[in-house]
Order: sequence, then C-alpha cells, then structure tokens
Amino acid sequence: MVKIIAFTSVRRSPDILKILLNNLSEIDTKGFEIEFWFYDDNDDLESSRVLNEYINGEPSKNKLLPKLDEEIEEFIQNEDTHFWNSALVDRIIRIKNYAIREFLKTNSDAIYFFDSDIIVHPKMLVHLLELKHEIICEIFWTKFSKKEEYKPNVWDIQTCTYRSADSIIRLRYPGVYKVGGGGACLLIWREPLEKGLNYSRIDNVDFWGEDRHFSVRAECLGYNLFVDTFYPAFHIYRPSLLKDCLSWIQQEYSRHFFDAWLDENWEQSIRSQFVKKNTTFFERFKAAARLLLRS
Repeated sequence: MVKIIAFTSVRRSPDILKILLNNLSEIDTKGFEIEFWFYDDNDDLESSRVLNEYINGEPSKNKLLPKLDEEIEEFIQNEDTHFWNSALVDRIIRIKNYAIREFLKTNSDAIYFFDSDIIVHPKMLVHLLELKHEIICEIFWTKFSKKEEYKPNVWDIQTCTYRSADSIIRLRYPGVYKVGGGGACLLIWREPLEKGLNYSRIDNVDFWGEDRHFSVRAECLGYNLFVDTFYPAFHIYRPSLLKDCLSWIQQEYSRHFFDAWLDENWEQSIRSQFVKKNTTFFERFKAAARLLLRS
C-alpha cells in the first residue's frame, strides 16, 4: 500500500487552524496510508495548544517535528495581504528542507506539502495519487490583495507570470495541465527528492519565494510540473474568508462554488491585463521604429 507523509508548518489563528485540522480528519485515505507531520511555528499560544491537542488525540497518525534552532521572525497578516520578507522566506525554506530530509529517512512513497490555510476536498489526495505525476499541485484561487483579481497558485514562467490570458482562464475548467511552477498544495513522489529536489535558493537566480526555486530546480532535474483542477482547494487568505470557506464545506466542497469568483467579469479583467501589456509593448516597438527611421 502507498504510504504518504503530509507536512505543514503551522502559523495560523486558532479559528483557521481548527478548520484545517477538521478538514484533515475528513480526507479520504482509501488505497493509501497517511501520516501527518506538523511543525509548530505559531506565535499564538492558543494555536499551539489546539495543534498539540489534535496531535495527542491520535499520536500514531500525527507527529510534531522537533523545532529547529530558529530565531522568531514576525509575520504580519491583515485583511488586505500577507507581508513577506527574505528572512521569512529563508525560514520557510529551512523548515521545508528539514521535512524533506526527515521524509527521506522513512520508506514512504510521497510527501504532500500544504500550507496551513489551505482546505481541500476529501477526495483530492486519492485523485492526485491516481494521476501518478511525479510533481503535481491542486489548484486554488487567491486575491493577494483586495484590489487584484483572483489568480491561481501556479504559473507558466518564473516568477509568477503567464504566457497569455487563456493560460490562466483555462484553469477554471476541470483538467490536468502542464505548468511552469506552483506550490502550497503539492504532491511529490519520492524519486525527485532522492535526486536532490528541494526548496533551497538557487544563488544565480533572483526569484522571490521558495516555490519558484523549487520549480526551477525540478525542471532542471528533468521533471515536469502539473496542476489538477478537478478538486479545487480553498485558500483562507484573510479572516473574512472564514465564512465563505465554511459555506463551501457545507456545499460538499463543490467546485461550482468558485464560479461566482471566476465569472465573465473576472475573465474580461484578466484579458484586459494582457491587452494592456501587449499594447504597451507595441507602442514601445513603434516608438523605437520611429527613432530608427529618423537616424
């Protein structure tokens, strides 16, 4: 039977954490064994209490990884966005690489990395395992600031850019798509990790975020990255989304819940962003041509 390690580093409010832990208890594990590993990175004592209570409730299935010798870094989150800096990113890199090292000491077949504010469909993991791609994400949609449009957790080109509007819009339809990178809800089989795949920074690549470096390294090692969109996850990016997340769960994790987010107005807005980019390029091209003709 396939054995999976599911890992997350936890630094969330108790309200979000309780929804996450309840969600983990509902995951369909038909056909595979799963063990949940947690890294307690909370700065809220109540969150640590909730996490430890959950782990101790079923210690044969849950494990708390010992803490690394890490200095505390403040992580500011509010109703608009999350504020990352290099120190926080490096901290996450060390924690995720730590999980990979510990995973490789086991005989498990794959590791599932998930952010602690990602809630998934109970059948998602069964589905991803059946696809048998060495590296595959599940889709979720996020407004990284309230003024932005919903964007997916995958991209075409480093860092987080897309070749066309259609490359984003296609992801609202069920399917499995090749992508250039992704993260935060990610299944990785053992082989790529044994060959050196990890989250460490690539020194001569100036990318923001650990998932970008991971994705470039995977591609260089010869592994394609894919995203599945049959079972979209929910990203509780801001506290005000808690109510919507609970509503989605009550609707039995329906993918149609997100139709209201990814509607015709959303599509038009995405397309307009690429029209503006193309227009800007065309205008620059014309200006350069005029200068050349004058010389």
